[in-house]
Amino acid sequence: SPNSVIVAGGSHFTLMAETILRELKELDYIILGEGEIAFSQFLQDLSRGGKGRGVKSLAYSDNGKVILNERHPLIPNLDSLPLPAYHLIDVEKEVYYWHGMGRRAFGLSTSRGCGDRCAYCSESRFWEGVWRGRSGRKVVEEISYLNHQYGKTLFIFNENTFNWSRRRVEEFLDELGRSGLRIHFWFQSRIKDILRDEDLIPEMRRLGLYEVMLGI
Repeated sequence: SPNSVIVAGGSHFTLMAETILRELKELDYIILGEGEIAFSQFLQDLSRGGKGRGVKSLAYSDNGKVILNERHPLIPNLDSLPLPAYHLIDVEKEVYYWHGMGRRAFGLSTSRGCGDRCAYCSESRFWEGVWRGRSGRKVVEEISYLNHQYGKTLFIFNENTFNWSRRRVEEFLDELGRSGLRIHFWFQSRIKDILRDEDLIPEMRRLGLYEVMLGI
């Protein structure tokens, strides 16, 4: 498809942009870091007949020289983003049967990054050592939508540390309790945050928590 514009994104392409653009000649562009704003601006520029090369967070090769444009700042408020366009995907496909849990399971991303800077962690580099989370109200809103629209009842939080913010967890539990939803969920966390929130664990369990995956 020689007339197609090939664009890549995500953590691997971001962290290895220079190497990949030198080695993969078929690739035209890489969106560096968070993609919502940069990719939208890039598409708008292409639709106007441009090449998108002035767009922030864009990387490309120009006559053998790799150009890494200045990065967009991280989106400060994740609540400002709309829900994913679930109506554009087939949520019943087996690719969404997380960890072999069947059709009732679904994965959510409710936060980005982590406030620690572990030397071995690519996520720390990709998200610039910053944690941001959507509000507990927004998280329950998305769970409720997936439950009522698609019958999902088991939720996996696909993020580094779901309970980085105790305040957010408290809001999440309050909203989930008032919603009347009967669900199950599990998340990834770290020992220090579980110990900090030890008093919240019984309420988490009452509302559906059955597993925590710990990083050590």
